[in-house]
Amino acid sequence: MRITNERKAKVNDSCNVEPIIQTPSEEEKNLVKFLYLVTSGLNCPNCAMRVRNALISTSGIIDVKIDYFDGMTEVTYIPSFIEPSTVPDLISKAGNGAHHQYSAQIIG
Repeated sequence: MRITNERKAKVNDSCNVEPIIQTPSEEEKNLVKFLYLVTSGLNCPNCAMRVRNALISTSGIIDVKIDYFDGMTEVTYIPSFIEPSTVPDLISKAGNGAHHQYSAQIIG
């Protein structure tokens, strides 16, 4: 199947994801812990941003750093708000199943 330049533009535009900005309070900064995960299926910066935004939108997660190239993710969270074992499932759901399939495993 031949993809025209017009279609390429539409495909690329539909995958663009803008970052959600969240600023934790000083109190939140004092309560944080870090979670480290190995992630797969994040093949571009937009995939990483999609996962980051899904996590940042979750109560108790205050920062996310994703290196999609190396497959590493660092999640800064407040333990009283979120159970770390739920994060891999949140990452999987961020792909919405069909076109994007993400997975994650906690390593620390």
